[in-house]
Amino acid sequence: MTISKFQEEAFASRFEEYTRTLDCIHCGLCIPHCPTHGVTGREADSPRGRIYLMRSYAETGERLSPDAEEHILQCIVCRACETVCPSGIHMGEMMESFREELNRLHRLKGPRYYLARFLLRRVLPYRERIAALSDLIYMYQRSGLRRLARSTLGRLSRRFAALDRLQPSMPEPFERRIETSRLRPEGYPALGKSRLRVGLFLGCITSEWFAPAHRATIRVLQRNGCDVFLPDAQTCCGALHRHAGFLDDAEGLYRRNADVFSKSGVDVVVVNAAGCGAALKEPPRSLPQGLGVPVRDVCELLDEIGLVPPGVSIARRVAY
Repeated sequence: MTISKFQEEAFASRFEEYTRTLDCIHCGLCIPHCPTHGVTGREADSPRGRIYLMRSYAETGERLSPDAEEHILQCIVCRACETVCPSGIHMGEMMESFREELNRLHRLKGPRYYLARFLLRRVLPYRERIAALSDLIYMYQRSGLRRLARSTLGRLSRRFAALDRLQPSMPEPFERRIETSRLRPEGYPALGKSRLRVGLFLGCITSEWFAPAHRATIRVLQRNGCDVFLPDAQTCCGALHRHAGFLDDAEGLYRRNADVFSKSGVDVVVVNAAGCGAALKEPPRSLPQGLGVPVRDVCELLDEIGLVPPGVSIARRVAY
């Protein structure tokens, strides 16, 4: 079908990323790399199928059916399709923009929507609230409540059983309480000669559920000549907000982090979670300068500055 410039502008007025959907050449190279298509085997759960759904919305002006919206929402925005796309389609940006459109026009109703909005807006941006939630989960896991829930609800609901299995083991409270600049303004000094002033990005869930990874990152950076600082006012990176289509919220969180780190006096911001790294390296269009400080994955930084040879060898095979 040939689309005139007038039609393209009209369709783009309904969905601003519409023009990008026209770049899809329907080759199908993305399909074997899509995890949701691998599970369901349905065309609508592939990147190509989702692009067709977004085009249909823009070209017809009609809202998608509940089933079609479900196909859009099932995308986990892993962006594996982007690495093999010969047309260079940015599926992640397209999906986030379309979900924002769904939120704005259709106001997806139901418990899942309201729970997601509550967690994204009222919990994740606040580390003290994440800490309180983590304490509750810790007590649930360590008490008999989890065994009771597994023996009752787990038998009645396959979804609950699956969600329960996905829970990471919550670290002990003393492991989760990492001292930030509020209690430790001097930071964590380098062992030996200082080479860099590094700001460690804590994130939201990672700051509690995977706190031992932060402690290990601090130790490695100190061993490699980095003074490590943990600005207390930093907040969630906004990746989950973007994936859910809450782009204004994501931009607000990015601005908060930019304000904190640009004034922190660090040479570089280090992340040890891939999702946070991707979100911080790809700023909103309104903030082309990003955080005002370079962002590096911890392994990326160590490669750049040169890894200090470890004192002992560890005979283990590891995956990163």
